[in-house]
Amino acid sequence: MAAEGRTRKVAAGVALLVALAMGATALIGPMAAAPSSKEQYCTGLQAYVGQLSSFRDPTDSAQLDRLISDGTTLSKSAPDGLHDQWGLLLKYLEQIRATGGDQAKLQELNASIDPATSQGIQAIVTDGQQNCAGSGSGETA
Repeated sequence: MAAEGRTRKVAAGVALLVALAMGATALIGPMAAAPSSKEQYCTGLQAYVGQLSSFRDPTDSAQLDRLISDGTTLSKSAPDGLHDQWGLLLKYLEQIRATGGDQAKLQELNASIDPATSQGIQAIVTDGQQNCAGSGSGETA
C-alpha cells in the first residue's frame, strides 16, 4: 500500500509536465503560412505536447529516452529566449530517467522540484500559446 502512495506522489510530478502540456494543446493550432523555422518549431512543439500528454509511467525508460531525444532536437529550434527553459525541462526528464524507476528516488525528486523548472515549463507553454496559435488569432508579432 505504501508503494501505491509513493507512486501517486511521483505521478504528481509527472502530472506537472502533463498538465502544462495539455494547457498548450488546445491553443496550438495548425499553421496556414508556408513552412518556416517558426512553423517547424510549432509543429514539433504540438507533437511533443502529445508525447508529454501520453507520458504516464516514470519507469518507462524507452518513453523517457524518446522524450529527451525529441526534446533535445526541438530545443535547438526553439526561440532564443527559451533555450534555458528547454534545458530545465530536459534536465528534469533526465533526472526522472536517472532514478531507474526506483520509487523512493522518484518521490525524493518530486519533493525537490526546483520552482525554476516549473516556471521554465510554463514559459515554454506560454510561448506556444502566444506564438504558435493558428493564424486566425488576430494577433501579429
